[in-house]
Amino acid sequence: GFGMWIESCDFGGLAPTDIHHNNITGHGGDGIFSVDCPGFIQNNTVRNNALLGPDFHGIHIFDSSGAVVMKNTVQSSNVGIFIEEVDTCTISFNSISFNTIGIDLFDSDGCTLARNNVSRSTIVDCQWDQVGSHTFTANACGTETPPGAWD
Repeated sequence: GFGMWIESCDFGGLAPTDIHHNNITGHGGDGIFSVDCPGFIQNNTVRNNALLGPDFHGIHIFDSSGAVVMKNTVQSSNVGIFIEEVDTCTISFNSISFNTIGIDLFDSDGCTLARNNVSRSTIVDCQWDQVGSHTFTANACGTETPPGAWD
């Protein structure tokens, strides 16, 4: 199962969700899964959470617009933070370690990734598929793909 599944697609008219100050450990799915479904609710925030050992993704932001992921600690997941098909997001001040992949930015555009501390991943700390235009500032990635993009 999932630690938290936040899906805004079916609830048009609700305010953005602020997911904060949760401790999530050892789930078979994603620790926090958030899908905003652009056109419905946007600008969800995931902040100040501690995630240890979700099997798939610590934090998974999917098909969203305006998401903010900040000041989270993620350890021992397949992917610490997975940003997938997202337009305009801010990923900052997260501490991510001991995952297979630390941060994976995939098929997204217009995101700002700043001051994330990512280390000790078994495959790569910070990974970007080079799709979209993003701003990378002062991220501490032990390893990164493509090289030099995350600085």
